[in-house]
Amino acid sequence: MTYLNKFLIALCALPLATASLGAASPKQIPVATEDGVLFEVKSPHNRTIYIASSFNNWADNNEGEVSDDRYALERGKNGIWSKVFKLEPGRYTFKLVEEREAFDYWFIPDDMPVVDEEGNAVFTVAANGDVYLGDGINKALSPKVDGNRVTFQVWAPDAGMIYLAGEFNNWAENDEGFVSMVGAQMQGPDDDGIWRKTVDLFSGKYHYQFVIDGQHWIRDPNEQEFLDNHSIVSVD
Repeated sequence: MTYLNKFLIALCALPLATASLGAASPKQIPVATEDGVLFEVKSPHNRTIYIASSFNNWADNNEGEVSDDRYALERGKNGIWSKVFKLEPGRYTFKLVEEREAFDYWFIPDDMPVVDEEGNAVFTVAANGDVYLGDGINKALSPKVDGNRVTFQVWAPDAGMIYLAGEFNNWAENDEGFVSMVGAQMQGPDDDGIWRKTVDLFSGKYHYQFVIDGQHWIRDPNEQEFLDNHSIVSVD
């Protein structure tokens, strides 16, 4: 466990309840908007609130203290603090941080349905920009393994092309992250917005990713097993 995570756990153990902050989320957050992912929280206090997340290196905090204005939410009417961030598809974790004199107070919004083992709220940005609280896993779209034949699937109705890149095809022969390999193209989207590709694999575990429009690499949002942002499929 990292020093930061130990520090956050210690803070969360202090006798301070989220209710005392008055930080009740007025609606599901985060939520997808046309401009990106909206974070929003209600607080009656005139204290700056920051977003600290896996997408911003935990707000570049210094032993739990946050001061970078890039990650500060903006105060609006009726005590609502909010800010929109542009995020790539993937799984993220976060906490909100209220600035205080003695120490910054780290917390998660009320009613977040999923937290990880370190108490961070979890959300997923889908390939089409939709936001799901938690891991957003749809088991119906997880890889289908039938013997040595594996069908990969991803929901991305607005994508122009999806490529399947993994250890089994030399990461789609990408050129510094750009993919154009015809043999790695997935078929779709079908009427439900789903892309698919079936490949034959020997027994073992394989790391892979999807590549949207040849350049945006994402982990499979519907596969629970992963390492270093690579999804993992197992073939018996």
